[in-house]
Amino acid sequence: MDKYKGVFLAKMKITARLISLVSYALFIFPNLQAQSYGLLFQSREVVAEKRTAFDLTPDDSLCYARHLSLSFDISFNPVYPTYFGYIFRIINDKSQNVDLLYDQKNNQFRIIFLDSYTSVSLPVTVSELVNRWHRLRLDIDEQGITFYHDGRQAGKASLKLGGNCLRICFGANSYAGFKSIDVPAILLKDVGLKVDDNKEYFWSLDESTGTNIADSLSSRKAVALNPAWIKPRHSNWELVSSMLIKGYPSTAFDGGEDRLFIVARDSLYTLSMKTGVLSATMLSVRQDNLLLGNQSVFNPYNRELYNFYIDEHIVTAFNFSEARWDQHFAPAPVTEYWHVNKFFSKSDSALYVLDGYGQLRYKNKVQRYGLGSRKWAEVATGGDYYTPRYLAGLGTTGSGDTAYILGGYGSKDGDQLLNPKYLYELSLFDVRTRSFKKLYSLKEPAEPFVFANSLVIDETGKSYYTLVFSKDKFNTQLQLMKGSLEKPVFTFMASPFPYSFADNRSFADLYYSPATQSLLAVTLYANSDNYNTEVKIYRISCPPNQQYIQTASVKGAGRGWYWYVAAGLLGIGVGVFFLRKRVKVRSSIVEPIEEKTKDVTSEVKVVEAIVEDGPKARICFFGNFEVTGSNGEDLTKLFTPLLKELFLLLAMDSIRWGKGVSAEKINETLWNDRNVKDAINNRSVNIAKLKNILERVGGCTISKASGYWKLDLDDALVRVDFARYVHIFSEPVRQKASMDELISIVHRGPFLPQADYPWLDNIKSEVSNFIIDALLKYCASLSLQENAENIITICDSIFFFDESNEIALRFKCKGLIALGRHALAKNTFEKFNARYREIYGEGYHETYAALIGA
Repeated sequence: MDKYKGVFLAKMKITARLISLVSYALFIFPNLQAQSYGLLFQSREVVAEKRTAFDLTPDDSLCYARHLSLSFDISFNPVYPTYFGYIFRIINDKSQNVDLLYDQKNNQFRIIFLDSYTSVSLPVTVSELVNRWHRLRLDIDEQGITFYHDGRQAGKASLKLGGNCLRICFGANSYAGFKSIDVPAILLKDVGLKVDDNKEYFWSLDESTGTNIADSLSSRKAVALNPAWIKPRHSNWELVSSMLIKGYPSTAFDGGEDRLFIVARDSLYTLSMKTGVLSATMLSVRQDNLLLGNQSVFNPYNRELYNFYIDEHIVTAFNFSEARWDQHFAPAPVTEYWHVNKFFSKSDSALYVLDGYGQLRYKNKVQRYGLGSRKWAEVATGGDYYTPRYLAGLGTTGSGDTAYILGGYGSKDGDQLLNPKYLYELSLFDVRTRSFKKLYSLKEPAEPFVFANSLVIDETGKSYYTLVFSKDKFNTQLQLMKGSLEKPVFTFMASPFPYSFADNRSFADLYYSPATQSLLAVTLYANSDNYNTEVKIYRISCPPNQQYIQTASVKGAGRGWYWYVAAGLLGIGVGVFFLRKRVKVRSSIVEPIEEKTKDVTSEVKVVEAIVEDGPKARICFFGNFEVTGSNGEDLTKLFTPLLKELFLLLAMDSIRWGKGVSAEKINETLWNDRNVKDAINNRSVNIAKLKNILERVGGCTISKASGYWKLDLDDALVRVDFARYVHIFSEPVRQKASMDELISIVHRGPFLPQADYPWLDNIKSEVSNFIIDALLKYCASLSLQENAENIITICDSIFFFDESNEIALRFKCKGLIALGRHALAKNTFEKFNARYREIYGEGYHETYAALIGA
């Protein structure tokens, strides 16, 4: 009895720790409590027919007997000069209208009845409406209307309402006699209706796609016309611009004016975040020696743009009026300071540069450039020891007197040959005392990562944002991360996006745009072959949504939905506890098999066992095309021939290149016999159908950026064998574990054998050639005597892709002979010979004896 009591108490302690963990996570990361979602109304920036409407009564009126209450959260979209227009219009069956509009001239909401202003008004400035959500409520009854703001009564008016059946529409509307296209640039969410205390409707507007929105309480249909959903803007990075620039540019950001600078040798490019306009200023004098490794930085205190090359100790300032730099770089050797971090300090009017890598050494030297003296000096630092490093992230407080440095890659004494490692410590550098202080170290992650050049510091929230990535692969991804400045905790935010990393030819940085309330990521990749640099600019709205949090399942929960998340996390934690026990039992069974046989077949079984414990949602490209949902449901039958080809078209370019496929290519491939209008309509309809299917899969969505349609996959939620194949394909050196996984993938069969499309032929050929070459090389590396069974299995997989492969035949026959199966080896040869004759019209050119070396 004591034994069971002990187990029970142990489990209770684990549960208590999990509850504490959930509470702690909710406290540290408010994103768990407040995901960003809602409907953004397109206003005067688009033509009239493209403006947004949200109609709560698209099919019929909504009637009440005694009273009705309409409530919603509203905010204003930043960086708009004008916010005039109808928030909503309510029209009853007697053609009486009650309207809410914003009077920007007087900074107040006004309510209109018929053709006149009522006495009800609510003073709120644009700046207040831009910076936070406001809860508004309008109550209608027999006496008139009552208006509330954040739970407090803001006004009341007596109205003679003649009808009690209403049409309700936010934004643009086409109601007869009341049509309007005056739409303010608002953000709307959590719309509620309460009718006579016995009916309630709630539209959270946390959708990512779609126009028909059912309320979460009664499934009442509402319609969003020309919707711009907020959730994807806070979950997915948008590619704002991509350009190819001659030479080796660098970037800087002016947060005061919300503009990104791209410094090139003959031009200064400026992207205004307020207007979205990218402009170029030709330099009056070229900066020809803009060397690889140069960096640019904007000084927010004197409003100057600088460029520097640390090896030459040269800092040059840009003269905007004359469009020229005040100094020029001389030709110089390759930098010894790759990926340095830099910041300006207001207190001593100086530029500080630290970290870096070059000539097999990591750096921890702090160098200071005085703007007044125009002289460089090395700073003697004190405090905690600061490990030499590069690929760290750095951010400062508003005055620049305190710098936070996070992570990196380096070694204790700076020597690359002496045990370099990933660093995850957060350190503070105090300009006034010129000393370092280690604040904490993050727990080392399962998959190591390094950091983009900057941290975005939130002093009020005591937190930071940064970008992290793997430095061990070229086709890597940048992942947004949010952490605390006080405690060693972090969480991944939003979806990752592609990044080409080649150490000294790549650079990534992160900035914050106050006016647009968004994060801006910039990546540079310098192609040494043609002296060009690819510059990509991405944007995501703030606050970004936490990665993998699913809010759709708790629609209608209002502001308390995060407790459902907490409960879910608790359940997951308890599940993990029992799952770990299960895994230990399975391990005790699997490990002796591995020890006994030491062969590929058993290891393939281990890989398959791991896959079984992975996501239930699967998409299989090898063997028969199959799609399985997160609940285990077979969804393959939902893919019509057209939807299947559309899906494969999106998948190929998205998975292989991370870019997606252009709308023009989709039209040309699938609807080249239709006119442009029909092709666009067919594309829209079928992509909408495909999105609905993929929602049932889970972890698989379709997005559009810069004219490219892309399939986005979350490998934590859905397993895609072709994505795993591409990962293995991109590895410069394939380890044994990767080859074992490849064998488990191709063991199902050839690549899309039933997909016969001309555009797919080259891809299928590429896949087949790689798999055949990789598996043959792997066979050659194995001992025939020790791995005969495995070699036979591998050869059978090769025959899926090339049934007349002579090398695979030789390996298989010799493997069978090594196992003493001589008759089976001879039979294998004879079947091969017969099939060879069918294909080529003649028998195989080599005898069985010659093949096996008898």
